[in-house]
Amino acid sequence: MKQPPVDRQMFKSRGDKTKENQPGKLVFLCQVFEPDTSATSQLFSPLIKSYARARDVDVLCGYPSLGCANLKEIPRKETQEGLKIRRLGLRVSYKKNRLHHFLGHLSFQLHAFLVCLTLPKNTLVTATTNPPFNLHILWLTSLIRKVHYQIVFLDLYPEGLIQINSLKSSSLIAKLWFLFNKEAIHRASGLMTIGRDMMKLLEENYAIEKGQIHYLPHWSAIEPKEPLPTEHHPLLEKWNLSDKFVFQYSGNMGIWHDVEALVTAAIELKDTRGHFLFIGNGKGRAAAEKLAEGYDHIAFMDYLPRELLLHSLTACHVSLISMKPKLKGIAVPCKLYGIMAAKRPILACVPEGTEVALTVQEYQCGYVVNPNEPDELVKAMKRLMENPEEAKTMGLRAFQAYHDTYSRQTASQKLEPFFCANSIPSRRKQ
Repeated sequence: MKQPPVDRQMFKSRGDKTKENQPGKLVFLCQVFEPDTSATSQLFSPLIKSYARARDVDVLCGYPSLGCANLKEIPRKETQEGLKIRRLGLRVSYKKNRLHHFLGHLSFQLHAFLVCLTLPKNTLVTATTNPPFNLHILWLTSLIRKVHYQIVFLDLYPEGLIQINSLKSSSLIAKLWFLFNKEAIHRASGLMTIGRDMMKLLEENYAIEKGQIHYLPHWSAIEPKEPLPTEHHPLLEKWNLSDKFVFQYSGNMGIWHDVEALVTAAIELKDTRGHFLFIGNGKGRAAAEKLAEGYDHIAFMDYLPRELLLHSLTACHVSLISMKPKLKGIAVPCKLYGIMAAKRPILACVPEGTEVALTVQEYQCGYVVNPNEPDELVKAMKRLMENPEEAKTMGLRAFQAYHDTYSRQTASQKLEPFFCANSIPSRRKQ
């Protein structure tokens, strides 16, 4: 189902009671930005740079946590292709350990708050939920200065933590978090989300009227014109997998992802020609890797260099996506769009009704299996192995759907009215 184009005036709907103002400055707030190699950075950095060619845009970000060996070489302030970048917080890699994680996030948020207090009148800040407290920082800033802000929801907190039992919904922390979220959301000039399921959950949890949240799906950091076929694939030949039917999971193995479920299913196929590649890192990798010990048809690899991403995403016959149960509306694995751009069929072990499930089913580009049905996951894997031509057809559908609906150019056109707004709606709450 092709998404309708975004009307450049749509974002004005949240402030129809008062006079609109011209934005004095455009700012993008996100903790990750180039040279950080995280998925969010790879997606948004080129996009924001393209907007800076026509508009005066500033970036407020942190120091890179991935893809940079020496943080001392990264300047606090620099200009790239006309884009002014200012890095906030301590010069630490916040993914190194828990202490660095705490210090990195805390210092970034405090510094961001102080910097936002100095922004000129009528500044329009577009912020992602990376980290999730960005919306609270901007809400507090707007109470003190006439700064306007829009939020791009990449995932939902505290909802996600509650669903994975890391936080009790009855706790004081959760109640205050929901309260501050609601205040920040209702004071925002614009709301954007990358998933239709996420849009519905936001509407329900924060009493938002329908039509006030804009659905702007993700895109891919890589867009090969003609992805490599599996036949004579250089990486598959290098890894001695040319005679195998390869399933690949590539990307973050974090708190939202049920990588162990994929490994458990893979173990059931130990006596077949199926081979499973898990490429990436994250909090969930250690447990999944331990579960796979002793099985030669299951391999774990660290992230490959970014320049090999074009090749690595196509080094398989089927691509895997996983989400834990109860996470409908919480997050959208952006690997979905890289897989589609790579012309590979998708086997998604995700809750029904999630953005991934809806996309795969709408375009018939793979199979969707509920996380609570491990036997069905094994059956789907066997079905794809036994029907390689059907798998190729699904991959072709995914590739066509990506270029029709989810390409970077399409995303840029949809996002431009929000990131480069010519006017700002006054906030509903004063």
